[in-house]
Amino acid sequence: MTKKFSRGLHITALVVAAMALTYPFVVRGLINGQDCKVHIRYQHVFDEQIVGGELYPRWMSDLNFGHGSPIFFVQYPLPYYVAWGFGHLIPNHWGVYTETHTLALSVALATVLGALFTYAWCSTFADSLSAMVASVVFLTLPYFLCIDLRLRIAVGEVWALTMIPLSLYFMERRSLRPRRSLAGLAVAFSLVLMSHLFTAVLFVPVLLAYAVRRSESKGHLSAVMRTVSALALGTALAGAYTLTVFAHRHFCILKEC
Repeated sequence: MTKKFSRGLHITALVVAAMALTYPFVVRGLINGQDCKVHIRYQHVFDEQIVGGELYPRWMSDLNFGHGSPIFFVQYPLPYYVAWGFGHLIPNHWGVYTETHTLALSVALATVLGALFTYAWCSTFADSLSAMVASVVFLTLPYFLCIDLRLRIAVGEVWALTMIPLSLYFMERRSLRPRRSLAGLAVAFSLVLMSHLFTAVLFVPVLLAYAVRRSESKGHLSAVMRTVSALALGTALAGAYTLTVFAHRHFCILKEC
């Protein structure tokens, strides 16, 4: 069995496993959970305002019985953009349940990508079979599968956790292609930021520690500096979101959704 064939088989198995775990989402839409109604309401207003000409909706005018809400000055935007994209790519036959299904497809896509990104990351230092097993472990981690996906319906955290192995993949590639890996890490970290700010903040020290652990003893400082540069660039790439959060930090208490 060739390496390409085995990798193709492993990737197919991971996609099937991820789709199986998110089958209720794909078929029935966003399942009932703690934050389900909140996300559906946000998505409905988000979609309407994009249709109205706002490329990045911030003040949600129809929330709070028409009084409006500034929630998207601090709320992560990435999962809602993905769901909005699904609503335009797929023929809409869901009617009033459009947001329920597009958000569910967004969650399903994040789960598939999370498995594939974990496989790509682990393949840089382990054989393909071990990488596949690690990806299955990622999919079945209790916090990811039971709490985020099933109990809380934490679409932001699901997307942020998906982008973490992608970030680690670029960390592993920095010695082979330093410039590309730095740019890739910056993009991946910007996606973590735009998926869930608190996860991104908690992830920063992990990335720095990982950079030290995976570098040679004489290159610790260089690895940390490159990682800090990538994180700063990623924060700048997500500036449309991060700048508004920073500007409004004194006016509101960030609430995790």
